[in-house]
Amino acid sequence: MFGKEWPRIFIGYDEAQRGSWHCLTHSIMEKSSLPVQFIPLYYKTVPGYGREVKEGYTQFSYLRYYIPSMCNFEGWALYQDSDQFWRSDIAELWKLRDDKYDLMCHKSGMNQKTIRGDHMKMYAKANYHSVSLWNCEKLKHLTPTFINKASREYLRDMNWTTDEKTGVFGAEFNHLVDVYNPNDNAKVIHFTIGGPWHPGFAKAPYSDEWRALHNRMSTAEKQ
Repeated sequence: MFGKEWPRIFIGYDEAQRGSWHCLTHSIMEKSSLPVQFIPLYYKTVPGYGREVKEGYTQFSYLRYYIPSMCNFEGWALYQDSDQFWRSDIAELWKLRDDKYDLMCHKSGMNQKTIRGDHMKMYAKANYHSVSLWNCEKLKHLTPTFINKASREYLRDMNWTTDEKTGVFGAEFNHLVDVYNPNDNAKVIHFTIGGPWHPGFAKAPYSDEWRALHNRMSTAEKQ
């Protein structure tokens, strides 16, 4: 049995972003000192999923809220959007878990945009849980039945917890490209506005680094 003390990593899976999903997992494996378990959050396979797929900006927009029930409301789990990659050991984030919190994240306060440059409806906490640690035991109210009926605003604005129960980790674990200034010490790179696989973003900061990662992954597949 996979130990609950090891990272269970849930990553949003969108059919239009398969390559970025695999690059993220490869970047974790390159650096991790811990055994890890990857779980793709795919709308066709999440138990109890009953929302409209098209209501989200990706196919996985509302799948993260099912993580506690998928973990049988036990232990901790890490969630990440797929448009990211790691530059450090995931153990550095995993060790920050604190049982007094429901959730831990970086509170970015960003006005989110789509990759087309159109403004989304502004959710004040849009990127809070794009990289987040979930204390599943404390989120037993997030049942599939509850989530299926909840409004988008309720879920995205994190009204299912409180600020006091939301722990904070540093921006280096969720570096928002083209939002924050480049940072050599960033540990998780997040192409939240658009990644190098999208038209018009080939020269975004960290794109060369992502392409090198993608090439290493592709080379490994051919060996």
